[in-house]
Amino acid sequence: MATFKIKEVKKMEPRPGRNFSTDYYKQTAREYQKTADHMFGVMKELMAHAEKTRQEEVLELPLKGFPKTRREPNYTASEIMTDLITQYNAGKDWPSGMIGRWNRLFEDFPDIQIDFEDAMPAGRAREPIKTNFGDLFK
Repeated sequence: MATFKIKEVKKMEPRPGRNFSTDYYKQTAREYQKTADHMFGVMKELMAHAEKTRQEEVLELPLKGFPKTRREPNYTASEIMTDLITQYNAGKDWPSGMIGRWNRLFEDFPDIQIDFEDAMPAGRAREPIKTNFGDLFK
């Protein structure tokens, strides 16, 4: 599994009428870019293979086990990748649902799957950032 560091997991409250909520993985700019680079590298390789084998249409077929919340056709591989690109282009944190779909899409390819680990080892308290601003920021 490709492992990337996170600063924190932001847990959201479920939306009205839903029994699930989304967690967002907050990363440093550098780790966020490393995660995106990994995804885009895989996407580029996958698209090149689909073109080379003339199987681009496979990426547009609804996938078993990838339902959407509204009675729409299941997600396609293309939609799973496009959602991540859209999230990246908007500069937003990675939602757990999108990462989960990515990992399920590539369940037979563990090196492609994404895992997040806390940037701060367990048991270590985060030290305050030292600045020249004195007691302004506590």
